Amino acid sequence: MIFIYLDFKTPRPFQNMDSIGSLVILRVLRLFRVLRIFKLSRHSRNMIAFGIALKASLAELLSLGLFLLIDVVVFASALYYAEMDVDKTSFDSIPASCWWAVVTVTTLGYGDMFPHTAIGKILGTLCVFSGILVIAFQMPIMVAKFTWTFMQNTSESPEDE
Repeated sequence: MIFIYLDFKTPRPFQNMDSIGSLVILRVLRLFRVLRIFKLSRHSRNMIAFGIALKASLAELLSLGLFLLIDVVVFASALYYAEMDVDKTSFDSIPASCWWAVVTVTTLGYGDMFPHTAIGKILGTLCVFSGILVIAFQMPIMVAKFTWTFMQNTSESPEDE
């Protein structure tokens, strides 16, 4: 999904919508030029092996994403209801709490939002441990599959060029 920011405060030389729409289309097309760098992967055996390994581990990556999504939704909902009655809380809605849950489950911890109640702090601790466990249980499986696939694809004899 591509987000495009339009500044309506500064005057534009073209005020009708057709010219602005065409400028947006041109900017999006210019963005696609950046994707040409992926064409270089055809010439690197390591990049080809990485792509094959990524494709072979797709099921594990999807299950990791699903487990993390479940963690985020469960802990965001629980924290919203735990912090609902606190004045001046950052957790005004479940989607706002989802940001906190994503940051906490992935153990980034920006510090922009934090729970104020004791129950919220306990939920935060459980959220961190849950995120660590979900990631820790999935990583050895993916690393083993990446290693096996990478070794299979790089150990083949190079073709005559």
